[in-house]
Amino acid sequence: MSEFFSNFKEFFATNYRMKSIIIQTSTKSGLFLISVSLYYFLKIYFPLDLSYSSEIYLIITVLFAMLVLISFFESIEVFLKSKFLSEFIFNDLVSLKNARRKFDLNAVISHVFPDMINMSGNISGKIIILTSKTERMYDSYSYEKGKRKKIKSGFKIDVSLELEQILLNNKTGISTSDLLSNTEIVEEINLFNASYILPFVFREKLFGFLAFPSPPTYEERSTLKILSTKSAVAIFNNLLSSEIAIQKKYNQEFEVAGKIEKNIFNYKIPTFNNLEIKTYSNSSNIIIEFFNMNEFLKLFLILVIKENSFGSEVINSYNLGRVYSLNTNKKKYDIRSLRNEIQNLFKETAVEDNYEFLIASFSETNPVLTFLVNGGNLKINDFDDSTISKVSSGWRYKVDLLKSQELFIFFKKIKIFTINLKK
Repeated sequence: MSEFFSNFKEFFATNYRMKSIIIQTSTKSGLFLISVSLYYFLKIYFPLDLSYSSEIYLIITVLFAMLVLISFFESIEVFLKSKFLSEFIFNDLVSLKNARRKFDLNAVISHVFPDMINMSGNISGKIIILTSKTERMYDSYSYEKGKRKKIKSGFKIDVSLELEQILLNNKTGISTSDLLSNTEIVEEINLFNASYILPFVFREKLFGFLAFPSPPTYEERSTLKILSTKSAVAIFNNLLSSEIAIQKKYNQEFEVAGKIEKNIFNYKIPTFNNLEIKTYSNSSNIIIEFFNMNEFLKLFLILVIKENSFGSEVINSYNLGRVYSLNTNKKKYDIRSLRNEIQNLFKETAVEDNYEFLIASFSETNPVLTFLVNGGNLKINDFDDSTISKVSSGWRYKVDLLKSQELFIFFKKIKIFTINLKK
């Protein structure tokens, strides 16, 4: 009995698998019940005075089910799976053909990777992604405790040439149990806390792999293989676009970006009646802009664009231009509308995780400033210490310069801004 419950628990290893089974069972049951109901409906309301009337009703029901009902319930199944499981992958080929979301690298990391881990019956795993074809360097991301979150490892991952070759020779995946004779490779795989690895292979080249703590079932591996190939293509396309930008095949875009940066980073701080503001950083990743809310109220924005090893420089230049244009479109912003504008701008180019910003409103007749911070690395303090912040991310906070005297704004350990009351 204990073995039965153990097998039963293993079969329903994850909520993902349980939801998938419930959806499939429900739609198939619905198809059966509708078909049976149709058979008896015809028999009761359309009686035929024929010897083989039951057979005729059965043929009509079967034909209607094949031509109409099956397609209808397949569409319902696709909808339910996209709603409750994933917009990218499901457990059958019909659903895979109907996946509509774009399949780029950001989608692979943020959505497809967690879905593949859940689908495999695991609650954690790692994805290793190639970031440079020439140097064969990889980045690692993790999925932990059944929650969708991206954790960058913070260091580059080295993958041995021998492991790369083994993965190229086993495109459908390989388990550590198949490599017990090769202790060095097993030890290398153990660094990823994996017992099964699924490679991302395209054009006979390795573009990364998924590391599973427990091997997926044979039924799940076929769908995972389809998604691994699509992921390899997404990584390949990203590397290709980055190479094109680096090789300056988009010279016109970079010339425009250079003009934009000249305007942004040589920007002169306006003078104010009551405040003295100084900048200490001319980094191309830090943008400072001032806005007029009305005749008396002002806004300033500090936007930090993080380095993105996966992003195209062309996209980055595009975002810089969009931010710069906010101050030229003659639109009046407050803290909330400017925050929404910034968030929507980066959401359009699918780089939501690669920026932080600070917005402050103030008046030239009042020493009180209202701050809103988005991100954990931007800190505000009333003394020169980058480890403490008076303002928490996501919350509005008022600071009275009559009490604080001077404000320091940091990004990580870099001082980028100070604000004083004029004497």
